Amino acid sequence: AFHDVDSSVLAFEIASRACFKEAAPRLGVQLLEPIMKVEVVTPEDYVGGVIGDLNGRRGQIQGQEARGVAVVINAMVPLAN
Repeated sequence: AFHDVDSSVLAFEIASRACFKEAAPRLGVQLLEPIMKVEVVTPEDYVGGVIGDLNGRRGQIQGQEARGVAVVINAMVPLAN
């Protein structure tokens, strides 16, 4: 409920943050990060380096296939890295 004297935007913001911090652990809330589906087309000579770079970014390789003289690598990679 809003009261002209006792309520403010800041008070509601503080109260909502406190409620979330208290309720989230009990409800099993998890903070998820954005993940990108990535397709890299590279010459065969560079496949190892590309896979190493994707792994270094916590990427999960979904598969790879030959496409002509190149190799296509499909992966899921966190956006933060």
